[in-house]
Amino acid sequence: MEIRDLFNLENDATFQQLNQQVNSFNTLKVLKLENHEIRHSNILGWLLNPRENHGLRDYFLRKMVEHLILSEENSNNVQYETVGDILNQSLMDSHVYREVKTTNNRFIDLLIVNQQTKTVLLIENKFYSTESKDQLDDYLNFIDETFKDFTIIPIYLTLDGEEPTNKQYFILTYERIESILHAVLMLYKDQISDNVYKFIEDYNQVLKEKFYPNQTQILQAIEIYRNHKQTIEGLIEESPALKQLHFESGYQFEFIMKYWDTIQYVNKHGQNILSYSFEQFIQQQFDGQVHYKAHPTVPNLLPPEWEQISRFPVKEANYWLGKGLIVGLNKQMIVDCV
Repeated sequence: MEIRDLFNLENDATFQQLNQQVNSFNTLKVLKLENHEIRHSNILGWLLNPRENHGLRDYFLRKMVEHLILSEENSNNVQYETVGDILNQSLMDSHVYREVKTTNNRFIDLLIVNQQTKTVLLIENKFYSTESKDQLDDYLNFIDETFKDFTIIPIYLTLDGEEPTNKQYFILTYERIESILHAVLMLYKDQISDNVYKFIEDYNQVLKEKFYPNQTQILQAIEIYRNHKQTIEGLIEESPALKQLHFESGYQFEFIMKYWDTIQYVNKHGQNILSYSFEQFIQQQFDGQVHYKAHPTVPNLLPPEWEQISRFPVKEANYWLGKGLIVGLNKQMIVDCV
């Protein structure tokens, strides 16, 4: 890799624009929160506590319980109706506990106890990891023994709705947590302090990036990767060097250190298989002579025989390729042509 390759990449306006977006300031990203499950539990514990200083009272807790009912996966849970009854009562007297130790020396991530309603919410949080052998059974047995006269609602919180081994647990996803945070940001902007709002906004952004990747940024990454493929791949190959001490740094090392997050983003999203496969499909089936867009998640085209619809005006000029029509393709059709 020559130094001029790095100059070309650094002076690419799209690369600089993407770099600003990828590295926009976020307090929680600075703390590397997104990679540590225990820190997610700490934030959730704060949000779920009605008496904390966020000013939301029991809103977040109540919405989380509502989403247990809204999740179709929970409709067959034997305590489905019981959850609805909980919402008919005040949750302001709920107390949140973190890292509750069981008799088997395991630690429950979150425990929410309400003495007034005789209810306990047990939350096992798995952001990246998976459950250990008999872990969920152990937690539930411990809580059943400790709170004999209480209604126990066990919850298994994961990124993608992983099914728990113990069927008594309700399924909850971080995508639903993000939707609650989104509602908070819309409804409580004028009711909570600026510091609290910014903190929740930062956390919401961390979760949003997990489930709703920015399509504009992905398109930028694809463009950058195509224009600087060898440079990006060369820089990625040098990544192991970042873990070593450097006493004689050169321009390439300084470049990697300065733009590492953006380089990783381009390498991850720039190699968009769906986009590339769709373009090959267009070339093979239509020899490129068709109006299309190789979007990274929703690629689309306008077959030549449908060009006549161009004479019909649409309400919004950019609705879809300037046309009021959407065409769906079976994924297998694309695979078969590549």
